[in-house]
Amino acid sequence: MASPQTQASAFSLLSISSAALATLAIFLPPELLLNAAFPASAQSALDPVFLRIAGATLVISSAVEYCLKDAAENGRLASATYQRLMVGCAVKSTAYLAAFAASPDVWSPLVVALYPTAAAASLALNVGVLQANNKQQQGKEPASLAVPLSSSTRDGWIYSAFALIYIGTALACWAPAGGPSLFSPDISESAAGQLLKHTWSPGFLLAAVACINLKDAADRGRLGASTFKRLNLGIAGLETAYSMSFAGAMFSGMAPTDLSSPAGSNLAASLGIALFCLWKGTQSKK
Repeated sequence: MASPQTQASAFSLLSISSAALATLAIFLPPELLLNAAFPASAQSALDPVFLRIAGATLVISSAVEYCLKDAAENGRLASATYQRLMVGCAVKSTAYLAAFAASPDVWSPLVVALYPTAAAASLALNVGVLQANNKQQQGKEPASLAVPLSSSTRDGWIYSAFALIYIGTALACWAPAGGPSLFSPDISESAAGQLLKHTWSPGFLLAAVACINLKDAADRGRLGASTFKRLNLGIAGLETAYSMSFAGAMFSGMAPTDLSSPAGSNLAASLGIALFCLWKGTQSKK
C-alpha cells in the first residue's frame, strides 16, 4: 500500500462506494433495501427513517475519503490533517464492525456478505497507510494530531461545538430501545432498526473528526483550501439529508411536531449546522 497511485485508487473506490450506498439508502424506496437486507426480521415503521439517516451519515464518509484520495495523489497524506482523517476512518470502521457484531439476530446472507467486508477493507486501508507513513517519517518530528477545543476565532468555537454535538450524538445512538428517544414512544424499534441506528454512530464520529480539522483550519485561516471546503460540504450534505429524513418522521407522526420539544430542537440544530457549513464551504476564500 506504499504506492501513492495505489492509495489514491483505494480511497477513490471507498469514496465512490460510500456515495453510491448513500444515494441508494436516501433515494431508493426503503422497502426494497430493507426486504433484501433483513428478509426474516420483523420490521418497524421507523426502519425506513433509520435507513435514510444511515445513508445520510455516509455522505461525510464519501467526502472524507475523497479528500484522502486527493491527498494521496498530491503526496500530502503525512500532514496532520489527513492523518486525523485516517484515524477517524479507522475508528469509524471499527465502530461499524462493533455494531455488526452486536446484532447477530438480524444477520442475513446479504448483510454478512457486504457489511463487515466493506468496514474491514476500510480499516485495513487506513491502518496500512498510517503505518506506511510512519515508516517513511522515521527520524522526522511526527505531526501533532491533538487539537484543543478552545479557539482564537469565532468559527473555531463553532466547529468545536459541532464536534461535541457529534460526539454526544454518536454515543446516544447506542441508547437501548425503550429509553429516551427523539421519536414517538408509541412506535417500537425493530432489531433491524437497532442495527441501523448503531450504524449512525460511526458516521457521526467521523463528522466530529472533520469538525476538529475544520476548527484547526479556522484558527489558521485555511477554510478556503479545497480540503476544508469539501469537509464543510460533506457535513452540509449529511445534515441536509438528516434534516429531511427527520422532518419526514415528524410530519408522518413518528416524532413530536412541537418545535419546542427535543425533536424540534434537534431539527433546528441540524438545519443550522447544514446552513453554516454550506456557507463556509461555498464562500470561504483562500
